[in-house]
Amino acid sequence: MNTDDLLEKAFKELKNMITGYFISNKVKFHDVEDLVNDTFVLAWSYRNGLRDEGKVKSWIFSIARNVLIKYKQELAKKRTREVIFDDENEYILESRYNQYGSDENLDFALNIINKLPPKYRDVFILFYVEGKSISEISEILNISEDNCKVRLFRARKMVVEALGEENEAQKGN
Repeated sequence: MNTDDLLEKAFKELKNMITGYFISNKVKFHDVEDLVNDTFVLAWSYRNGLRDEGKVKSWIFSIARNVLIKYKQELAKKRTREVIFDDENEYILESRYNQYGSDENLDFALNIINKLPPKYRDVFILFYVEGKSISEISEILNISEDNCKVRLFRARKMVVEALGEENEAQKGN
């Protein structure tokens, strides 16, 4: 079976799963279909990058994960300010995200997670963001449970090190 046929078959099989993935991640209902389409368009565009045809499902799932991360980053940036028009006066209100500094915290956390190597980032996001179990993650990524545990340990270690470096940098200022 060639790559095009394989992707077409995978799209049909995974459409509902990818839709559920976005819904479970609290994506706005009217955005879900767009994100599913974005996922499949990206997969189709980069189909020549698929190295192992046996892992097409996990490859598409990782594309969906990246689409979700980009969506959440864009959503967080949109929340930085709310503009309310009252008659002819314009009032700019800081959103609750900026009031508590969580936009910066969210950006900081996303930057740390995005800097992780993909094999560690996948496990980290599936475990901590998605709440998946080790056995579920190993099945999704087609790796052993032991390998999954090792990757999760290393990802946590990298995140802790990045947080420590940031903490040291703040003390120096």
